[in-house]
Amino acid sequence: MRQFLGILSLLLVISLLLPTIPVYASPDGVVIGTTNSSSGVGEYANFQRRAFQTADRFWAFYYNYGNLEYTSSTDGISWATNTTIKAIPDGRSFGIWYDGTYVHYVTSNPLVMSYYIYYRRGTPNADGSITWSAAEQQVQAYLDERMFKKVNVVTDSQGYPWIAYIIAANGSPRPWVIKASTNDGTWTTASGFPYNISPDPPGDYCIAIPLTDSKMYIYNPNQGRLYDGGWGSLETIPGSASYDWYGSGISIGDDVYVSYTEGGVFKFNKRTYGVGWGSEQTIATHPSGLGCVGSVLTKSIGGRIYSSWQYTEGGQGKIAYKRYLDGAWDDTETVWSVEPEEVKLLDAPGTFYEESSQKKIGAIFVTGGASPPFNVRFVSFEPPPPPTPPDPPPPGYYGMAQVLTFVWIGIVILSVVGLLSQGMPLVSVVMIGGIMAIFGSVGVQIIIRAIENLR
Repeated sequence: MRQFLGILSLLLVISLLLPTIPVYASPDGVVIGTTNSSSGVGEYANFQRRAFQTADRFWAFYYNYGNLEYTSSTDGISWATNTTIKAIPDGRSFGIWYDGTYVHYVTSNPLVMSYYIYYRRGTPNADGSITWSAAEQQVQAYLDERMFKKVNVVTDSQGYPWIAYIIAANGSPRPWVIKASTNDGTWTTASGFPYNISPDPPGDYCIAIPLTDSKMYIYNPNQGRLYDGGWGSLETIPGSASYDWYGSGISIGDDVYVSYTEGGVFKFNKRTYGVGWGSEQTIATHPSGLGCVGSVLTKSIGGRIYSSWQYTEGGQGKIAYKRYLDGAWDDTETVWSVEPEEVKLLDAPGTFYEESSQKKIGAIFVTGGASPPFNVRFVSFEPPPPPTPPDPPPPGYYGMAQVLTFVWIGIVILSVVGLLSQGMPLVSVVMIGGIMAIFGSVGVQIIIRAIENLR
């Protein structure tokens, strides 16, 4: 009996040493600065992007008391002192893009008439500074003075910058895009630009979404147009909101993914290259009155897609997400952060880098009450790794498992019979037999894993 109990104890210790399933968690948002505007990270403009990741840092940009500022962090918890880039009128007037090497920003003043949008490119450094490639560039976005709104910048696969924006023409928004013929940090407008995507004003924003081989897709609510060395026809997007401020768009390869909001319902559609737009899907639905702001799409280098959004419930600000996998969204949302204050606006990086040290998705957002100052916060979470198919078993793998299982069953049966013959009570015998069966299965798994490690 002592030998039997010793074996059971050994198996118990070994089972405790087996690998455990990782838990993916995140702290509440870290305050990285303050702002005098509840729209310090934008307003109705998820597509403008305010944050990104390099291999060694998180970077966050926001409006603060009349200036565009940035800060960075190696761990998402301790943040550098803010650096001022330039004066801007509000949080709606700038957009950020990181192409894997350079950070690009674009600014405009949506409150006054102007000829120009302003563009600059720089290299984010490991010490948290930015080395600018050239002085800020003036981009003449129209032939006469207009109000340029909702500016956002991206680069194509060759590094040429594109700027998408809205022109307020007689009170009606018109979607436009302009491209540079230079990719060195200076700006010379390419031939054929600026270009009016559509004469009709279906929505109050316009998003440039880069594809492969210098292709670009321009998404304007309810419609879009492909550029592939020339412009394709105007496409109508099934179900897309005709007028929606909370838009977001990304691409994987040449496929386009967009999200938009209609009355508290976060919706989604996909354009498959060479096929066209599919059927509209619902990401999530939140009752009105929760202060919801439309979803922000985020992709990983490995091709996973996440939709994150914010809402206020019970006096607390919450940030939630769902994952898009195998053509469908998760059934239930995951709340990744609960804040002590109302969440005003949210922005998430367009891409997180699985090969970086962080392997996290980060978001920058504003919290606070009815009046300034407001807190600018950052939060991140580590998504679960993508499922990987198991390696094929070695020859004889299943045979070994079956042999060990039958041997152990035989041992259990012989032990039960032996204990009964010794006059042990039936209840005690059943309990011991059950324990032996449980730890026997553990022992079989240990041996199988050992065989795997020896392959």
